[in-house]
Amino acid sequence: ETWGEFPKLIEEDDAFRDFDTVFYTYRSSLLRGKNLVSLFSKFLSFITPQQRLPKIQDVADLLKTEIEERYVSYDEIYLITHSMGGLVARKYLYDMLKSKTPIQVKKLMLYAVPNNGSDWAKFSKLYKHEQIEQLDRESDFMRHLNQEVDNIKIENELDVLYVIGKYDDVVDESSSRGYWGNPNVKSLPNTHEDIVKPKDKNDLSFVVFRNFITELK
Repeated sequence: ETWGEFPKLIEEDDAFRDFDTVFYTYRSSLLRGKNLVSLFSKFLSFITPQQRLPKIQDVADLLKTEIEERYVSYDEIYLITHSMGGLVARKYLYDMLKSKTPIQVKKLMLYAVPNNGSDWAKFSKLYKHEQIEQLDRESDFMRHLNQEVDNIKIENELDVLYVIGKYDDVVDESSSRGYWGNPNVKSLPNTHEDIVKPKDKNDLSFVVFRNFITELK
């Protein structure tokens, strides 16, 4: 549901005929059946989570196991992420690089990722939600994750592309960009949701993806 026509467009594109496409899913349910944008834009904030959600670092640990057990034979893995999924990927990669473990991931694409948190997370004070609390700009998780930027330059280890939605009301440009002066950025005329829902192969969100994945370094 998150990725719209992406799977179909990849399957129909000859450029990806030698690729395997899989989805990594995890328990999130940020909205309990509602979209984050519509939920917060309408200030429907008094929703109680129905079950405990894993913290972002826990999901990153699960991603590590997934890659090590299911895809150990792959020499090249490209992670394409959206929103909180990008923080999961970043946490996984920083942990691997800190431990000096060889990584299979060669490219990382970050669509509308709250790299520096999101102002919407302040609504987590109105109801208990573990993951949204972590997206607060001042949360321990965000501080610790971004301290790694000073210690490890992830762009030195793999190709990274930050993708900004110019009409994103959930993650602002400064957060999605990662840091000012970041050269690895593409801006798209999209919202937080439709930035990963291309309508066809000519949709700019898909064109940027295709170019980044298929370009040779």
